[in-house]
Amino acid sequence: MKIIITSGGTSEDIDKVRKITNKSSGKLGSIIANTFIEKFESKIETLYYICAKNSIKPNQNKKIKEIYISSANCLCQTMKKLLTTEKIDVVVHSM
Repeated sequence: MKIIITSGGTSEDIDKVRKITNKSSGKLGSIIANTFIEKFESKIETLYYICAKNSIKPNQNKKIKEIYISSANCLCQTMKKLLTTEKIDVVVHSM
């Protein structure tokens, strides 16, 4: 089973100086990832954890691949790439 979980906030440039940010901590996504690993580890091939660098991370596990993004556009590109190149079984979009 391959899983995508998005977690945390993004930051969007308004201009060269200002940004608008989302203060989401990533706590919900990390809880969801930890629960998937706890309950279904033997069935999971890869859990892609897409998050901002400052997001709360799930417990370390060799099956979790963290992918860092910063903006909504970066999130969209990352999701499109994974969804077209991998056979994804579950998507949890908590970002």
